[in-house]
Amino acid sequence: MERERILLVEDDAHVAQGLYRLLVLLGYEVDCCDSSEVALEKLNMIGFDLVISDLRLPGMSGLDLLERVRRAKPVMRSILITAFHSPQAQSQACRWANAYLSKPFKMQHFAQAVQRVLQATPERLYQAESNGNHDRLGVLPESGSG
Repeated sequence: MERERILLVEDDAHVAQGLYRLLVLLGYEVDCCDSSEVALEKLNMIGFDLVISDLRLPGMSGLDLLERVRRAKPVMRSILITAFHSPQAQSQACRWANAYLSKPFKMQHFAQAVQRVLQATPERLYQAESNGNHDRLGVLPESGSG
């Protein structure tokens, strides 16, 4: 059985390292980069099942990245993470991401969001969008570090 591939886009090396380690422990194949531009190059060369991106990145924002990815590959699953939570960011994230997490979050909540997004059928992903479900597959609030 082939492992699911995740692209992690995070410019904070400590956060990237912690999330990378967790995802590998969970059995995923993970590739990391620290900018949207590099992420787009990787996405053009390698097939991924999920993109996890920070909101604030050098150059193009994570939100702009996920919008471009969704327009090019409508079935690509994605999670947006941010330390700069706001209702506006959450609302925008709901247009382009399948889940939204506000830092700091518990690693258990992060793992659950990843599993939930990867396990959802394409029909469920589209149903959440077409019903105007702004929570999509789950918006997790700030929940403390973990």
